[in-house]
Amino acid sequence: MKKYMIVNDKLTTPIFLDGVIHEHFDETMYHEGMGYSWNRHFFNKDDLPKELWFITTSKIEFDYYESFLGHIVEEQLLNLIVESKAIQDYVIAKLHIVNTKGKSKVKKNKNYYFIKYYDGISLVDYEKSEFISREVPKNKSFKSEGTFVEKYLKIIFNNTDYDVFRLKDLRLSSYIFCSEKFKKQCIALKLKGLKFIDLNDVATHINSQ
Repeated sequence: MKKYMIVNDKLTTPIFLDGVIHEHFDETMYHEGMGYSWNRHFFNKDDLPKELWFITTSKIEFDYYESFLGHIVEEQLLNLIVESKAIQDYVIAKLHIVNTKGKSKVKKNKNYYFIKYYDGISLVDYEKSEFISREVPKNKSFKSEGTFVEKYLKIIFNNTDYDVFRLKDLRLSSYIFCSEKFKKQCIALKLKGLKFIDLNDVATHINSQ
């Protein structure tokens, strides 16, 4: 079955999503940095609060947006992820989306969440894939050791029956991948903000970023 990488659809989402995510709100927080322990690629899953505040001036009309080292998802999409066959290697926070004065930026029937993955699966077939790599020193803090893929030329996956997953591979770990079934479910729900990149085109896409 075909696999896809999910990215922001530039036709239905802001090219740049303005704002900051904080653990609480007051009118000074829009100008404050995000110096939180969970705001990094490698983090302790217990550090993510149950609720967060996204303070933004951007228009919010999407159901998905990859940013802030995580994924902003609307409730319909979250439910689809939770109900799909997937490894649950993520933590979820309720996301209040407000303007700089604290007024909600979303429709009353919309609820948003922030997902951060703390692990993934090893699915890339490195023998069949084509890539340029470089050696990296051992670093327990960043879970790195040995070879790091710097650039993919061709990506081949081992077989999996998971419908939604995140990869361990650092070059690809910012993205959520999915099955054809999951893609069709998203389209049926008319979810906005998702673009599905066929696995055959993923290397070209990430190299163009």
